[in-house]
Amino acid sequence: MPSRPADGLIAVQDIFLLVQFPKLEFRIRPTATEIVADTDIVVTAIPILAHPSPPLHEGLLKKGALAISLDYDSAWTSAAMGECVFVCDDIPQLIETRKHGVYFSGIPDEIHADLSGLAAGTRPGRTEEGQKFFSMNMGIAVDDMVVARLVYDLARQRGIGRMLPL
Repeated sequence: MPSRPADGLIAVQDIFLLVQFPKLEFRIRPTATEIVADTDIVVTAIPILAHPSPPLHEGLLKKGALAISLDYDSAWTSAAMGECVFVCDDIPQLIETRKHGVYFSGIPDEIHADLSGLAAGTRPGRTEEGQKFFSMNMGIAVDDMVVARLVYDLARQRGIGRMLPL
């Protein structure tokens, strides 16, 4: 349950989280460093800035953890991303956006895989115990994958469509 502030009130968003996800444990921490420490999965979603001052640095993410950035490179330093196996939702889209010079200047040069390669098994996921993974998601390809699955399931349910050889 979220910690109560000194005045004893629970914020509306805390009540929503408790109702929607009663079996999950939520912890409120005063600093970004305390949030990341000893956490298996860290999802960041702070404002996307053209010139960020990321609060999360190298060495914070524990071995074997997964960091998922929904805020481009606003939350994590280059060094923090660089100490992980770096994946994204769409490599060409990420590279093209970086070419414009506003976002993604801090991402590692080596991008291990995109979501389609991981999902299709053409690129390996974790190859060593303790590997840290970092997933940079612009969001568009993630949406495409979710919609594709819904369309596929609906077509199978209705008995329509045709399987094509890959």
